[in-house]
Amino acid sequence: MQTQMIRRTLVQNAVKETPKDIETGLPKKYVAGLDPAGKEKQMKEIKKSQKIYKETGKVIQRKLGPTKRSSHSIDFENRYGFSVNNLSKVKSMFPNTDVDKILSKGRAAYASGSRPGVSIEAWALARLASVLTGGKALAVDKDLVGDSDLKKII
Repeated sequence: MQTQMIRRTLVQNAVKETPKDIETGLPKKYVAGLDPAGKEKQMKEIKKSQKIYKETGKVIQRKLGPTKRSSHSIDFENRYGFSVNNLSKVKSMFPNTDVDKILSKGRAAYASGSRPGVSIEAWALARLASVLTGGKALAVDKDLVGDSDLKKII
């Protein structure tokens, strides 16, 4: 009963509208700190990635560059004492959560856009960390988290 209430609350507090960059229409975080030429390049790469994903279902890696570590990954380490990269430990700590499905959804989400320089796997792991620390991704992936695991998260 309490778990159902938590799940309803997650739906009510679902992801809010992401602020968009006026020039590109992309989320501001995807183009923050880029000069106009960099914004244009980022927009073209994301559009190309989206088109390939829609046509083939394959996610292509965009060019890597300098990036910062995900705040979700840092929160995960601070909260649980180990890296989200240690998937065997994650799966043993959250046995009723479909970790592989969350990672798969993170890889697919990368195709629709990401910050410059982030790898596909880093994007997927950050989504997993967001789910397991009660971040915005939990509202979207709540059905992939078991009731006993949800109690650990909330």
